[in-house]
Amino acid sequence: MPTPPPPPGDPSPHPELVTRRGRRFATTVGAHTVVDAFSFITVSLMPLLQTQLELADRQVALLLGVGSIASGLVQPLVAYFSDRWNTRLLATLGLIVACVAISCVGLVSTFEQLLVIQVLGTMGVGAFHPPAAAAAGQLAGARRSLGVAIFFMTGMLGGVLGNVLSPVYVREVSHAVAAAASETTKPDYRVGLKAMVLFIVPGLIAAWLLARAIHRVPHRLTNARDGHLALTPKERAARWRTVAMLYLGNIIWFTTNMSLIYIVFQWVKRFVSFDDGVAANAAEPIGRLSEQAAAQASLFNGPMQASMQVGMGGAGLLAGWLLRTHHEKPAIVGVPLLGAAAVACFPHADALRETLGPGGVLAIAFALSVAAGMGFGGMVPVTISLAQRLIPHRTSMASGLMLGGAWAFAFIGPITTEHIHRTHGLYHATYAAAALLATSGLLALLLPTKLIHQVGVR
Repeated sequence: MPTPPPPPGDPSPHPELVTRRGRRFATTVGAHTVVDAFSFITVSLMPLLQTQLELADRQVALLLGVGSIASGLVQPLVAYFSDRWNTRLLATLGLIVACVAISCVGLVSTFEQLLVIQVLGTMGVGAFHPPAAAAAGQLAGARRSLGVAIFFMTGMLGGVLGNVLSPVYVREVSHAVAAAASETTKPDYRVGLKAMVLFIVPGLIAAWLLARAIHRVPHRLTNARDGHLALTPKERAARWRTVAMLYLGNIIWFTTNMSLIYIVFQWVKRFVSFDDGVAANAAEPIGRLSEQAAAQASLFNGPMQASMQVGMGGAGLLAGWLLRTHHEKPAIVGVPLLGAAAVACFPHADALRETLGPGGVLAIAFALSVAAGMGFGGMVPVTISLAQRLIPHRTSMASGLMLGGAWAFAFIGPITTEHIHRTHGLYHATYAAAALLATSGLLALLLPTKLIHQVGVR
């Protein structure tokens, strides 16, 4: 007797999936590296863009905030249709939009044009994540938490590459063009910014490889919906409440993340201003830097932003590898509390300038940035995996909520932080971010320990 076909919308794994699981997984996480590299290009170049386009600090905060809204709001929508249609197509389309839009960052000449680029690019980045994260979790098999952690870590690696290499690329292209024209020609950084358009090529190649890897990969577990419906209404409600609590915690983490992106940007401007003849009083915002100083600030800003990605990715990978079910809740409680302490200490690194010199100050600031990244991002893959296990029939929705659904509210971070910075100074703005991060750890005490243990299949 022939085997009956699976019910519509509940596919069994494709035979091809088993033999090529590792290759498909590697391509998926590799594409995550590419898309997250694009997502941080604008952030790393912000000091230079601010000078080139004569942007006010409020406009910088708005750019960062709008990016989180665009990326965040699109993710639950993409997650819904990905679950409904069981398709990965939107991940590929998102990567294409992101690479094309963000590669055009050097072609803009006004704040409004940069705003459009930021919205389109971050929407593409956001659209990539829910279906790609769900596919990665499915491809990881029994080690879903580790698979999601690797997916998360490779995204952080992309953030590091985008942050570090983008300013270097702009500088090297600008200097090379100037040197080719004349030994005495001053570098024009607009040339390097315009050359970013060449990044479209590797982005499109990555999108083509991703399409081949995941478009035929189902991400729902067979009979997952039936298993969820077999639970009592009380049990289903408890699972959704727990997902909502994890969602609230991730909102706080990503809001802290966006606050710190703005804080690091301002701290780097202040650090560079010591050598640029601009007042470096922590109680007031720094004025506009010269073009040379702005380019130097971007070279510092990129790696400093990347150090937070290192903390996020490193802690996330360790969590996926080492944590077991009975350790998940304590980690979600404790890691943000430790990260909050690092955030509170961050702006005080400057106080050691006379003792340690600029290099020592930078080293301490980098270390604190790594610790801060661990605090607000190290447990994100744990919450993604836990949410997928709580609602296995909605894995894209689980991923979309823990990532984009939470990210949508992060726009509050840079806008609020800019206001506090402008009215009360950088120290108070940083203390507010630290307090917010600590709050997430305290709220995690309310997570139901018994339920977390019940869904602890790794």
